[in-house]
Formats: sequence, C-alpha cells, structure tokens
Amino acid sequence: RTQSDQLSKRIFQLPASRGMIRFSDGTPAAWDERQFDLWISSKKLSIRHQQMICAALPGNRVDKKFTTVHPVCQNLTAEEIRRLKKLIQENVPLKIRSRVFRRTVKNTALQEKIGTITNGRGFSGWEKEYDHLLSGKPGRAEIILDRTRQPILSSMQILQNPKRGKDIVLPESVKFQGDSHEN
Repeated sequence: RTQSDQLSKRIFQLPASRGMIRFSDGTPAAWDERQFDLWISSKKLSIRHQQMICAALPGNRVDKKFTTVHPVCQNLTAEEIRRLKKLIQENVPLKIRSRVFRRTVKNTALQEKIGTITNGRGFSGWEKEYDHLLSGKPGRAEIILDRTRQPILSSMQILQNPKRGKDIVLPESVKFQGDSHEN
C-alpha cells in the first residue's frame, strides 16, 4: 500500500454481541440491547438547526445544551430516527450513534450472581465465570476518509463479520423469582 492509501483509509473493530444468560426454562437472565443516541457533530450549531432538532423530537427529550460532549437525546425510537435522518440529509450536523446496554432480570440476589461487565468483558459473577463463552469475536471493517478526515459512510467495507458470543443456560436449581425485567 502507498502512504496516501494508508492515510485515506481506516480499519476499525466491529463489536461482537455478547451471548445471553438464560434460565433453564429459556427466560433471559442477562441480554444485550442496542440503543441509539443523537449527538451533535459540530461545535457550532445554528439556532435554526437547534429549532429543527427540537421540532423533530417533541416533548422534553432534548438536552438543550447542544454540546458535542453529551448526547442531545438518548434511546431514540425508530420514528425519531426516521425524522432525524431527514435533518441529516439536509446537512444538519448530527450523528446517530449506537451503543449496547446489558440488561438483567429485576431481582437483586440474582443480579449479584449474574454479575457485571466492564468494557465488554465479564467483571464479576457468571458474566466473569462464563466470559470465555459469552464474549464474541469482534469483526473488522475499513472505511475511506475524505480530505477533512471524515469517514465516507457509503465506502465502508466489512472485512470480517463479528461473531456473536454463545448463550449459556443456567442449571435448573437457579430459578427466576420476579415478574419484570430491569435495566
């Protein structure tokens, strides 16, 4: 590769989904949930653009500080994403970023046994004990950057697909005692 090719392309990791932890009856105990957030991609956002964003996201869902440090709106619905895509096509400096959130059953004793994850890896409990199974294998993708070093989304090529982690099933002796799920 030439130096100009290396400077104009970037290879990055595609995160792998973590496997689910399930009870013996199939009920989920811990699972990943993808959420979408709205971010501003420019330090200067015009008053007109701010008004357009507020109109696209009715109610009190918008953080009106409009900074690049915090999301403007979290956990967007499919309808909100459709409305925002129109603004993005009109060159309003916005980005929709996805993030994965690990959810667990609503039961304090079981939550402690399930444990936590940090940076996608099991940190405690079953999440740590079965990390070698639950962790998937990240993929890789390549994207071309324009002359201002911004990615050209239509140029993205997947070099290797991520591989999802394996689900694990808890023994029958572990029972879910509760009727709802929690964050």
